[in-house]
Amino acid sequence: MLKKKLMVMPSTIEEQKKLIRYLVHLEVPYDPAWECLLNMQKWLVNLMHRCKQEQIDKEEEEEKELQRATRLSPFHSSQLMHSGSSFKAGGRPLKRVAYVELLTKILCEHVPDFWRLGQSYLSGKLLKEMKKMGRADAGKQTEFKQKVQNIILLYGNLIRSAFLPHTLERMDVKQREVYGIWKERKQDSLLAWLPICVRHVRACIHLLLPLELPAETMDILHRVAFDLRWSCFSIFLRQAIQDIKNLHERETWAVDTDDERGAITMLPTLFENIVSETIHTLNEVVAVRQGEKQLFGEVANQKAAIALWSELLESFAGTIKQLALDGNPDRKKIGVDGVNKNLRESLPSLGKRLIIVLSNCFLTMDHIIPRLVDNLQKYGYPDSPTILKNAQDSYHSLDEELFSLYIEEKANPIIGVLEQNMYAGKFDWSQCSTPTGVRSYVKEAIMNLLEVHAEVYSIGPAFVERVLRDIVEAVADELSRLFQCITKFNANGALQARLDIAAFEVAVGIYKTPKMRSTLKDTLGRIAASNTKTVDTMLASFTKQMQFYLMPFKPEQQSTKTRIKV
Repeated sequence: MLKKKLMVMPSTIEEQKKLIRYLVHLEVPYDPAWECLLNMQKWLVNLMHRCKQEQIDKEEEEEKELQRATRLSPFHSSQLMHSGSSFKAGGRPLKRVAYVELLTKILCEHVPDFWRLGQSYLSGKLLKEMKKMGRADAGKQTEFKQKVQNIILLYGNLIRSAFLPHTLERMDVKQREVYGIWKERKQDSLLAWLPICVRHVRACIHLLLPLELPAETMDILHRVAFDLRWSCFSIFLRQAIQDIKNLHERETWAVDTDDERGAITMLPTLFENIVSETIHTLNEVVAVRQGEKQLFGEVANQKAAIALWSELLESFAGTIKQLALDGNPDRKKIGVDGVNKNLRESLPSLGKRLIIVLSNCFLTMDHIIPRLVDNLQKYGYPDSPTILKNAQDSYHSLDEELFSLYIEEKANPIIGVLEQNMYAGKFDWSQCSTPTGVRSYVKEAIMNLLEVHAEVYSIGPAFVERVLRDIVEAVADELSRLFQCITKFNANGALQARLDIAAFEVAVGIYKTPKMRSTLKDTLGRIAASNTKTVDTMLASFTKQMQFYLMPFKPEQQSTKTRIKV
């Protein structure tokens, strides 16, 4: 009767000790304390397995209910997703999350008493006052420690099976099935709950530390905690990378403009928010608790962390590049109702998109990335300078690529019509009549440059000088090529050519470059000398007539304080 009562679980350690003493006093033909420990260990193992199976069954039933609801009513299934299996804030946790909490509660409630009872028995203190027996034999001490370790190992592997199944892949199939086969889920469906699981395992470690369990036993828990922390870290970053790649879906092309930054859309801020929230969320996971290893202590983990953070910070470059080139691909799939049509019509032209994205790129490269890397350094992430360099190199390359595309986009139309306009009306340099002023092909080229200036200045004033200098150089190169192709000038033709070249050089004002001057000087060297006074007179008349149009090319008109140097 007493033995049967002793085997009833759960029970308090005081009740167990009292029953053990009664049975010893009755001189039963077995060791009641050891029997109690064996029974308690078996009960704990069965309890954890029962908990596992119940939660797996509940999760499967929940999935079936969701599938049934999906077939019957999409609206009802949507409600279920948000009230039942949702992982987002405000939704009920997944069954396996509650499972980790239950397992931890079982372990924390019963292992301390199991360990204390075993230690009391093995040291001889339990029955010392009765002088019935002394210290237990060494064999039982070793066996007991192994049983405690097996319980902790079971706890760890049950958690691994639910959240870290890849860490059990080396087990054979039968052994693997012992720990439960959970339905495979996408990583993002577990994402929000991983930090909570880390918290439960840490709480378990914190409670068991005062018991002074064998080091190898505690190492099992520390390894589980470490693997959960690393999984949490890597999954959060990969999800953040995907969120950043999807930011193009949120681009509206509404801009906030100032003289220093130019026209900035909301995307750089959204990018910074995603990264900052990721850093903040992971702070608890990355921080080291008592007895834990540094998450980035090993070289392999350091390299992996640097690679992940670099990829995350660089991923935004790909997002804004896609927007610059394609606008917003998703908008092409929008229906034909009035609102959607207006959205498509509001999409900026390629040239404007390139300048807007260059502004976004500049803000991200020079301001946002350094701020984010400072945060990484603050929270102890490894090799922040390398992460910073990798990210800035990526944005610098994007800047160069988009800038080249913009120059090509704007220079090609100007250059493309230059020859056609030069020879309009079957003009012949060898039969040129007396010049009366600068020819229209030069004026048209200048007006086209003014159009580019207006577009860039309205969106990204800081890019004006950089853009205009490159386009002016390209136009000068084309002018030089065209004049070099002319086989014969009459005197009037030479005079006209010199006037046109001088007019172009004077007109572009502050956007002249040493390369452009050299190009035009070489071109003039191939044209016969003309009456300088006549050229100067007509040039003065040209600048007076064009004075208003040429104002943006004058130094005093350059109001932008910031220059972007490359």
